[in-house]
Amino acid sequence: GAQYVHRLIAAQDINAGGRSEFYKINGQLGWESISDASNEVRFKSIFASYFYPYGVKNDVFVHNEISLGFKVIEYFKLDLGALIEYNQDFDKSVLGLPKGFFPSGKAQVSTSGLKYAYFVVSYLYDLVPFKPEDFYFEQKYINPTYDLPPARVHTVDAETVIKIKNTSSSKKMLEAFQVKLKGTFQKNDNFYNYQSTTGNILNADTLPVALFKARSDVSFDLKIKSNKLQISMNYEYIYYKADVNITYRPVHAAESVLKFISGLVEIELEHKLMGRVYTDPENDSTLDAVLLGNLGFQYKLYDSFFLYSKVDNFYNNKYNYRELY
Repeated sequence: GAQYVHRLIAAQDINAGGRSEFYKINGQLGWESISDASNEVRFKSIFASYFYPYGVKNDVFVHNEISLGFKVIEYFKLDLGALIEYNQDFDKSVLGLPKGFFPSGKAQVSTSGLKYAYFVVSYLYDLVPFKPEDFYFEQKYINPTYDLPPARVHTVDAETVIKIKNTSSSKKMLEAFQVKLKGTFQKNDNFYNYQSTTGNILNADTLPVALFKARSDVSFDLKIKSNKLQISMNYEYIYYKADVNITYRPVHAAESVLKFISGLVEIELEHKLMGRVYTDPENDSTLDAVLLGNLGFQYKLYDSFFLYSKVDNFYNNKYNYRELY
């Protein structure tokens, strides 16, 4: 694949120029062999090359992975994988390999064949490249720094899912119910953090960070006579252990969606809670938490033609994505 990115950057002095652009070329190759429902072999190779503005060294990243999956006992499956990665900006030698190469691995234990539940625990040690197209595009008013090192990241995930679905023809109100709980521990030696520069413009810096993330998702599908009511809710909490504040990332976030479907009409009520965020690594200045409400309406005119309208922030709460903007 190929990607072209062009973005205008807000600057205090228009004559000084506010333009920054880069090019990215990426590709992926995969192969999989499955002998039966529980034994499999996979290979995956990912390539990405970044072409940055004049004066910034271009970057190349390659990720190669081979993994084996097999059933240990009746309801449990084990996956093991070996990784060899290359990053042009990785300036250390690991296990006697040339600089830039990084060998690592992963492991996963999961349930298999259970009807109503799923559980998985996984570990991954990975060399994660800096991706400016993800990091900078999440924010406004930036002066990008592109020459940032990759991060060595230990990640432990634990996730459980419980699903109940009514497949009978009985007139039960509850058609489906799902709960998903996920916990993540991550240790990162080069976590990418936003910091302000002259003129209140953002760029990036790196620092070692350990974090714990907990997320819960709950959803219901209800049937009320000939109408449907879908309810979904999620909540996420992140704890950061670092020497400075982690900026523009909320510790608490929550969302709920209530969708009512009746014939040709669909009404969706959405609420989002964006928690308080730090705006500076060194001091305690913050942007306050905010609750947003959105209301959408859809009417089906034909099979492939809909009339849709939406009201964003109908509570009219004031909020900022960036400090002083």
